[in-house]
Amino acid sequence: MRSTNNTAVLKRLIAESLNDTTVSVRKACYQSLDVMQKSAIAPVAKQQILALQLRGMEVESSDIVGLSIQNLSSVPPSLFNASQKTLFIQTLDRQVAKKEVLIKMVGTLKDESAAPALRQLSQPGNSAKVRWAAYLALARLGDQTAINLVNNKVRGIEVNDDMVYDMAPSIIYTQQKQLYD
Repeated sequence: MRSTNNTAVLKRLIAESLNDTTVSVRKACYQSLDVMQKSAIAPVAKQQILALQLRGMEVESSDIVGLSIQNLSSVPPSLFNASQKTLFIQTLDRQVAKKEVLIKMVGTLKDESAAPALRQLSQPGNSAKVRWAAYLALARLGDQTAINLVNNKVRGIEVNDDMVYDMAPSIIYTQQKQLYD
C-alpha cells in the first residue's frame, strides 16, 4: 500500500512539474516517467503514466518532443489506444526531432491508416534517413512496393559486420519472411 501511495504522489509531482518553465526540469520529468513506465506492472498505472508521457508530444520544445518520441518508441504497441495511435500518425506531418524513430514506431502500430503519410515520407525531398524509415515501416505494414525496394537494397549488400549491425536489425524490424530469406 505504501508503494502505491508513493507512486501516486510521484506521478502528481511530475505532472505538476511538466509545466515548469525550465526545459531541463521538464526533460528530467519525462525521463522519470520513462523509468516509471518500464517498471510499472499494473495496466492502469501504465496507462496513467502513458497519458503523462504523451504530453511531451505536443509541446514546443523540440528537445522534449524528441525525448518523448525516443522514450515512447520502447512502449509496447498494445498499450496505445486508438486516439493515441492517431496522435502518432498525425505527428508524422510535423517537423520533429527523432522523426525516423517516430516513423518506425508508427510502423509497429500496424495501423493501415498510416500508409498514406508513410508513402509521402518515402518520397524524394525527405532526408535519406526519413525515407529509409518510411520504407521499413511500409514494409512492416505489408506494402509490397516497399518490401521489394528493401529487398533490392539488401540484395546488393555484402554480408559483413556493417551489414549485420546496421542492416539486419532493419530487416528484422519489417517482420517480412521474404526479406529474412
